[in-house]
Amino acid sequence: MERIIRWWASNPVAANLLMLICLIGGLVSFLTMERELEPYVEFPGAWTQVSWPGASPQDVEEQIVVRMEEALSTIDGVNRMWAFAGEGGGSVTVVGKNGVDETRLLADVKRAIDGINNFPPAAEEPQVNIFRNQNEMIRLAVSGDESVSERELKRFAEKTRREVALLGYVPSVDLFGVRNEEVSIEVSEDALREYGLTIGDVASAVRATSVNSSSGRVRTDVGSVQLRTRNQADTQEDFENII
Repeated sequence: MERIIRWWASNPVAANLLMLICLIGGLVSFLTMERELEPYVEFPGAWTQVSWPGASPQDVEEQIVVRMEEALSTIDGVNRMWAFAGEGGGSVTVVGKNGVDETRLLADVKRAIDGINNFPPAAEEPQVNIFRNQNEMIRLAVSGDESVSERELKRFAEKTRREVALLGYVPSVDLFGVRNEEVSIEVSEDALREYGLTIGDVASAVRATSVNSSSGRVRTDVGSVQLRTRNQADTQEDFENII
């Protein structure tokens, strides 16, 4: 080591040249490296939720959350776990250790939750999903004047969401603040009496007519032909034409 130091001390040109190479290499690396304000990190984990309409937070904790925690605590590979109990339902989030297979962990969580047979009768079926750690970075708002309808704004926002999601450096894009499209059918009581119909008859007609269905495939000498029925009602006019 003493000889190396003595050689560098007696050759200042080589020392300065090495320092210059290190500075240039560091500057190039800094300019080309990927930088994120809040890095997107994925943790292997699962998130389970049970809804119990009308229940108090204390009842949710005692009869739902505690039982889920006891069942999930027996799973191998769990790093930490936290729970939430509120009015009308509760949830438990499980994060696995580094290197744990996400698919296997999700299957173990679902198996443990499905094995609980003493949930309250009024509680809904448990929902198990993959846990994603996501932070919001950018929010885009879409607006228009009075001539633009809510449907047009929603479809333009959905088109924009798909285009942004195709960018390679965007992990996920969510659309929120919009209402789901729906069509309400109101039938006059006088019309039902006149034609001898019931609400069930109207519902059956809509259910049988407004449908998209595949009917199989027909093989011919020139190839195969796919048979499909495309009659899903989507607008007011489509529903009005149902017999």
